[in-house]
Amino acid sequence: MPCISDPGFRIVRLCRKEGIDIVPVPGASAFTAALAASGLPTNGFLFAGFLPAKSAARKAFFEKYKDFDYTLCFYESTHRIEKFVDDALEVLGSDRIICVAKEITKLHERFFTGTVAQVKEELSKSNTKGEFVVLIAPKDFEL
Repeated sequence: MPCISDPGFRIVRLCRKEGIDIVPVPGASAFTAALAASGLPTNGFLFAGFLPAKSAARKAFFEKYKDFDYTLCFYESTHRIEKFVDDALEVLGSDRIICVAKEITKLHERFFTGTVAQVKEELSKSNTKGEFVVLIAPKDFEL
């Protein structure tokens, strides 16, 4: 696991642990706002945009990058967010830490952060209409 020395990251992580809401400031891209407010490592990242619509292609991407040393960042549509999380669960396992950020800087903004299994459960209870940013922490990261 890379060293996490960014003081902003530590502050956000501590606030999230205490249940304090973190609200990102709108910027040039939704993924940078989500990353800054997620509590996941910010010392390096790979932004991959939208993954392919086909489940097999998403799984192949996850397999290729499952040991990547930095946070993975994606956009996902309202129609595929649950399938995306299902594929991540299958390939990366239930204990991998992720953050699914919904409607960044909008009225119904929400962050689902935890293990893939926890986020999947929370998403199943929520309205999944909107725009999503998905962040996947490095494999050894713990909240």
